[in-house]
Amino acid sequence: MLTFLPEEMVEALRRLEREEGGDLYCGHLPYIKCKTLVVTGGQDKFVPSFHGEYLSERIMHSRLEVVAEGGNDLVLAEAERFNTLLEAFLHEPDDKLTQSREFVAVPSKA
Repeated sequence: MLTFLPEEMVEALRRLEREEGGDLYCGHLPYIKCKTLVVTGGQDKFVPSFHGEYLSERIMHSRLEVVAEGGNDLVLAEAERFNTLLEAFLHEPDDKLTQSREFVAVPSKA
């Protein structure tokens, strides 16, 4: 059941474009400081894996996992594989396999 009208969603997107230049989250990525697991499906037709690469490159302590056979529904269709990746990530020490970056480009406040 929809809790909002499609017109309201369109207006919210227009407002985002006007007020934030269309940037929903990209400008905030360099500020994420906790270790982050980015999981993407190699067969995802809606959100290609280069989106995951983009996120992982901009989040300081991140690790990218591409499930080659996974699609947009990989958390369901590849649930066992996804859960194994997630559980291993949550139990490993910080920065064991994540990319620690010292040169994150943080947008200026000007």
